[in-house]
Amino acid sequence: MGGGALQFLPAYLKVARTEYLKGELPAVFIPALLTVTAFGDLASINVVESIIVFSLLYVTGFMINSVTDREIDLKYSTFKRSVGEAAGSLGERKVLALIALQLGVGLLLALDLAVRLQNLFLVPLVLLGVFFGLAYSARPFSFKTRGLWAHAFSLSISAFAVPFLFLYIAARGSLDLQGVVLIGSFSVTAYSLEYANQAYDFTEDLAAGVATPAVRLGLRKSLRLAFGMCAVSLPLLAFSLAYLALSRPAVPLALGEGGRWLFAMGAVGAVGGGYFLPLRGLARISREAKAADSDSADLVATVHRECNYSLWQASGVTGLAGFALVLFLVTSSTTGALTATASGAFAFDGTPTASVYRFPGGSLADVEGGVEGLEDWGGLPPGALVRAELSQQGAGAAYATAAVAILLPAQGARAPFAFHGLPLRSGPPTMITLTLLVDSHLRGAPDTPVRSVSLELSPV
Repeated sequence: MGGGALQFLPAYLKVARTEYLKGELPAVFIPALLTVTAFGDLASINVVESIIVFSLLYVTGFMINSVTDREIDLKYSTFKRSVGEAAGSLGERKVLALIALQLGVGLLLALDLAVRLQNLFLVPLVLLGVFFGLAYSARPFSFKTRGLWAHAFSLSISAFAVPFLFLYIAARGSLDLQGVVLIGSFSVTAYSLEYANQAYDFTEDLAAGVATPAVRLGLRKSLRLAFGMCAVSLPLLAFSLAYLALSRPAVPLALGEGGRWLFAMGAVGAVGGGYFLPLRGLARISREAKAADSDSADLVATVHRECNYSLWQASGVTGLAGFALVLFLVTSSTTGALTATASGAFAFDGTPTASVYRFPGGSLADVEGGVEGLEDWGGLPPGALVRAELSQQGAGAAYATAAVAILLPAQGARAPFAFHGLPLRSGPPTMITLTLLVDSHLRGAPDTPVRSVSLELSPV
């Protein structure tokens, strides 16, 4: 059994194309780093579960490709031959069983995540990505050889756009315009690198009759097109990354008006630095393609020499991940400081007053009180909530909740609040816990508790 496991694992890692992990490992954290505002959020169940789903489903596309292309891969002289050999070693039935298992687990976890986030859009999104990921290689679709647009659409959707969208929504809870612009420009950039990678096997694909974009367009034209796509999409990617960073409230709050524009230039530098290697390689290949008068063996040799797809993707993604990490550190330190400020800047002005009265069907309570400002709290959004949670001793979870909106009081001022008609159950006394919630994490909604007070009431 031990020997079988030793043989199985290398073959599995080969058909799952784990050489791409050096690019994908930093990539899976980029959406969370761009959207969350606290260190605890990075290890939240939503982020962890989304990464597991991504990992299971992403490698499935490579695995189905290893099955459908095994006979062709064995004829190649490039690294693909080892993929075909690994698929043969595992056997088609075992690879298909692994694919089915990974799909089942991934889809169940995606459904669980969608229910928890109350965002069922994640389910059709994942199904869309799975369909195009499988149909890219699997018959009867085989989109990778169905034409230029079919190739571009299926690969961009399954490999780049859907995974990024899924991870982004899982971390943030929803999708915003800044995320749409960033994901769109990233998908075009990533696809341009893959376009060049398709040319790596031009000779073998041409001989086998595999109509990849390089075979359909010709090697020279496809390589120039890959460079053109990359050159056009990179400025869009830099703009979208800067646009997203400047839209985060913590950035101008932490850096000021002048600093925010320097931060935007940092986004441009991160994109330029990260994608320097692939852009340089594409430029060299494109220059050779322009000078060549045919799709010669020398041009193929240039592609083999210059094109290192996994390194290109890893380099670009690392640049994006580095900037995303800086954005997260700026955001988390700012929101942490705001939370600390809010904890000392406000207090309930004593125990709230309550009146209990009979009502057909039971007892109700009116509760009134106030929040006073103790210190200056500049930088916090002024909107806040006072939340009331009603529970009975020994019952555990609250049986009713209510909330009222207030404006945070200035230093020395008071903000009154009142609850009317809170239901009191018969039996043991009801504990009413009042909590002040502020938007110190700058999410657009007060969700951070900073002060609380409790009172106990009995029905009449």
